[in-house]
Amino acid sequence: MKISRGLLAKVSQAIASLYEDLFSQLKAPRILNIDETGHCESDFTVFKIDPSRGSVVLHDVLGEEFEGIIGCDNFNRNDERRI
Repeated sequence: MKISRGLLAKVSQAIASLYEDLFSQLKAPRILNIDETGHCESDFTVFKIDPSRGSVVLHDVLGEEFEGIIGCDNFNRNDERRI
């Protein structure tokens, strides 16, 4: 399917408030599955596009104060910021 950048920009603007609402709800659950864990037990999924796949992105999204449980594959054990 081919779409123009202009259409993509309009769709992005149209769903921006919905995305921000879901993004803000990420901090509320007590248990989050991240990465490619394959667990389909959540109410919603939020995608974040970032050049890094490291835990620094997770810290940026959830903040340093997240107190829930995170399920992940823990692939990169050499990441500079551990969860």
